[in-house]
Amino acid sequence: MDRHPRRAVSAPVRRREDFLIFGAPQIEDAEVDEVVGSMRAAWLGTGPKVARFEDAFRSYRRAEHAVAVNSCTAALHLSLLAAGIGAATRSSAPPSRSAPPSTSSFTPGPRP
Repeated sequence: MDRHPRRAVSAPVRRREDFLIFGAPQIEDAEVDEVVGSMRAAWLGTGPKVARFEDAFRSYRRAEHAVAVNSCTAALHLSLLAAGIGAATRSSAPPSRSAPPSTSSFTPGPRP
């Protein structure tokens, strides 16, 4: 019995000559000026612009609190903590090719 069955050979995939664009942001002088201003002020991660963004987002959503984070994993982690999900909580996550949705449910302490 062959433990490693042979797979059908398919035609090679032809490489694209141009890049497939998933999004085409409009980056104009105003956006470039904001980035350069942040870099010159040495506020790359947090600072007054982040605080203004949090305030504007909080007002827009009519929320009591708003926190800017650097990733979806961090947002999922904080969401679980804000919802009171902790060590005594049982949790489950759907199968995923990406680790963050499932790993963030273990970070605050719920039991799988």
